[in-house]
Amino acid sequence: MSTLDEVHTLTETVQQCEAQIEAWSRHIETLHALQNELSQARKSLEGIDKSDKNSELLVPIGYGSSMFAKLSNSDKVLSNLGSGVYVEEEVSVNLKRVDEKLYETAKSIQDYSEAVHKLKIQYQENARKLDDLRMQEMGDQ
Repeated sequence: MSTLDEVHTLTETVQQCEAQIEAWSRHIETLHALQNELSQARKSLEGIDKSDKNSELLVPIGYGSSMFAKLSNSDKVLSNLGSGVYVEEEVSVNLKRVDEKLYETAKSIQDYSEAVHKLKIQYQENARKLDDLRMQEMGDQ
């Protein structure tokens, strides 16, 4: 393989590494947002579990707005299973579901972070080789 071919191949590899690092980093950011949302849900569920019936709650309704509501049942919550399907379940069951999702999310963040770290090392090695080849090519001219 000629030096020019190696430069071309390494250039593509470096660009692919950059794109993958960026994509995985964005995914990690999304996972952190999910982790924050799950943590907030967990805190809310713990608060509901400790509340008495007819306690007044401040319920977020979106866009930074909230409303006051009275708690009619502190034992059960509606849980979204996906695709618009909700199930009524005890707070303790829902807390367990949230905890499992928190664990899965933390594990995913760790796995992606490790993959990004390895890919950054590979990227640096390829970028160094590319610089060396470009310098060699310039010296040959």
